[in-house]
Amino acid sequence: MEIEVLTLCDSAQNYQDKLIVVGTFNTIHSPVCPIAYPSFALACRFRYSKAEVGMKSFKLTFVAPDGQNVLPVMQTQINVPVDFEDYYASNLVIGFSSINFSQYGEYTINIETDDIIKHIPLFLKSSPQISNR
Repeated sequence: MEIEVLTLCDSAQNYQDKLIVVGTFNTIHSPVCPIAYPSFALACRFRYSKAEVGMKSFKLTFVAPDGQNVLPVMQTQINVPVDFEDYYASNLVIGFSSINFSQYGEYTINIETDDIIKHIPLFLKSSPQISNR
């Protein structure tokens, strides 16, 4: 398995087997903490060879700077079919809404499959209050 895309973004969707990604980022700036961030997505694209057919399990964890889970552990599966030519690509989009960030620092989204673990950092940083003048 190859991971072709793994990113946080403002929005993503799978449309006709195309992964549409808008607004890739890894930092949220906020003058206050805690905050409830309205929405964002994790966009993933995986490529499989013919030797990798069958069900593939994924586990996703979202961890705060203090090591606590932000959300319960998520699990899903992708079926890699038998009948494809050179390779099989699969998109996975996970949407998040109203996520509570309780502290500034580095959050981590971890995705695990087939003995592969990838970590995506998400930083919550303090920023000055913006005046409306």
